Amino acid sequence: MQWRRAARKGGKWTGASALVLIVAGFVVSGWWTVGLLCASSPNAVVGMSRGAVLLEWQDGWLRGGHPHLSLKIMPYYAGWGDLFWCPQRLGTATVREFLIPFWIPFLIAAAPTFLLWRADRRATRREREGHCPTCGYDRSGLAPDAPCPECGAVPVK
Repeated sequence: MQWRRAARKGGKWTGASALVLIVAGFVVSGWWTVGLLCASSPNAVVGMSRGAVLLEWQDGWLRGGHPHLSLKIMPYYAGWGDLFWCPQRLGTATVREFLIPFWIPFLIAAAPTFLLWRADRRATRREREGHCPTCGYDRSGLAPDAPCPECGAVPVK
């Protein structure tokens, strides 16, 4: 099952890269407020600030004129003690603002990444020990290129 191995390896490295980006975003958001501003008549912002992902929009922002995207970076000097640790909904009657702490997307990305790393490690160990990487059947006594009698998988070289 070559496609499973490729999917496992691609998934585990994609997940690891996402975790690195989430941690980097958390660190950056402790010093700066960074946001992508969609400036039309009502605004929308996607950014990060004080340890959280920031989503903010005004009512009717999709019905506005032609949007203009701009990146805003502002220093934030309040320090690490002023971080958001709980999800919050802020705003007024016309402005919606959600703050999602970075630990939530980190956990969402970490769980499947951990499972993929563990599955890949287990399959590699099975191959080294002479077992079928798909079902774990002991292949001792079989020809190296013979298919597995349990599941029919052909060993990959």
